[in-house]
Amino acid sequence: MLMAKWYIVMKMLMAKWYIVIVLMAKWYIVIVLMAKWYIVMKMLMAKWYIVMKMLMAKWYIMLEMLMVKWYIVMKMLMARWYIVMKMLMARWYIVMKMLMAKWYIVMKMLMAKWYIMLEMVMARSSGIL
Repeated sequence: MLMAKWYIVMKMLMAKWYIVIVLMAKWYIVIVLMAKWYIVMKMLMAKWYIVMKMLMAKWYIMLEMLMVKWYIVMKMLMARWYIVMKMLMARWYIVMKMLMAKWYIVMKMLMAKWYIMLEMVMARSSGIL
């Protein structure tokens, strides 16, 4: 009878411990699942981070390219205007030089005319002519 009682007590205790072990195993599975979710979340976050970095880099490159493009366009336009201005200035310079040369020739001719006329007047007055 006592042995049977001890046997029952031992069985109950063992069953109790068995339940505790099963419950611990259950918690262990929950912890493993949590770890799994943690890994999944980390992976997803890392994936998004990489995707975002790539998109940011893409936009940055696009912006850099646009800036460079605009810079080149501006430089070209500036160079074009500079060339146009230089050409216009050169044209005006040539025109001015030509006008000045024309006036210079006209003035020389007028001076020569007056000089000849004075010479003739002087010659007449001196009685040569």
